[in-house]
Amino acid sequence: MALHTFLNSISSEPLHVLSEAILISQYVKLNLSEDNEALKQVDVSSPKHLGNFINQIKAENNALVAFGGYKEVRGIYRRSNHFSNPEQERNIHLGVDLWIDANTPIFAPLDGRVHSFKNNINFGDYGPTIILEHTVNNIV
Repeated sequence: MALHTFLNSISSEPLHVLSEAILISQYVKLNLSEDNEALKQVDVSSPKHLGNFINQIKAENNALVAFGGYKEVRGIYRRSNHFSNPEQERNIHLGVDLWIDANTPIFAPLDGRVHSFKNNINFGDYGPTIILEHTVNNIV
């Protein structure tokens, strides 16, 4: 089954992971790829500076949510030695990030179960991570 067909079989309406009260106009797409010239001016080794960069983009766009990331080539992963082993090097982002205020409720778009969770505390690591597993039409 093609991905598009599969996704349409789940719902023809958008599946929300944040409150529907947050309007689409309050989202801003964020580019953390190594092609982003503005990001090259930021000390990405500092979580504070990177956070300030993201918050500035949100403020400039009157956004509550900054989002982005899937399949971006991210040079920021080189900011720490955590993934410096050439066999484990990572620079392709395989998720979708949402930068929102702390304590904002997040919803699973489909019923599922917690596959795993961990607070990855190493500098440059994933941070708090929850992986959900969903089964739709007997497909996990």
